[in-house]
Amino acid sequence: LFRKAFIDYSKRFGKVFAVIISSVLFGLIHLNLSQFIFALLIGIVFGIIYVVTGNISLTIILHTLNNAYSVFLMIFEHSEIMVEITNVIVIALMVLGAMLLIRKIITNRKEIKNQIKNIKLDKKALAEYKYMIMDFSFIVSMISIILIFVATENMLSNL
Repeated sequence: LFRKAFIDYSKRFGKVFAVIISSVLFGLIHLNLSQFIFALLIGIVFGIIYVVTGNISLTIILHTLNNAYSVFLMIFEHSEIMVEITNVIVIALMVLGAMLLIRKIITNRKEIKNQIKNIKLDKKALAEYKYMIMDFSFIVSMISIILIFVATENMLSNL
């Protein structure tokens, strides 16, 4: 949803804008500050990967691995050897992923350079976004998300 739907819809406003807006929404949907920050940052990384590669499957796999890693660490948090094995696997996968991404960037560097040169703000499209943001249902939805975010933070701080 956040990579495919939001980025594809928002690309007409610029790829940078699309990645940022989808990442902010991805962070907000996690509904607490500690997850918001990480989700925002990982959303930016996943968004860039999706925009560069055009492959939604890759970001789905990465997201699944990230969530699996978190669950695995929660399950085996008292087993140091399992945590160390998991960390080695994650580091190896991150290195492999970085190498594949660098390879993709190097092979498509001219196209990427052209895309960066052609980044422009479409004022007409931004006006449409301004209209969308001023829509009543959007405002109510954002207020609801913020209230849930604050309530979740309060509940977590009382634990």
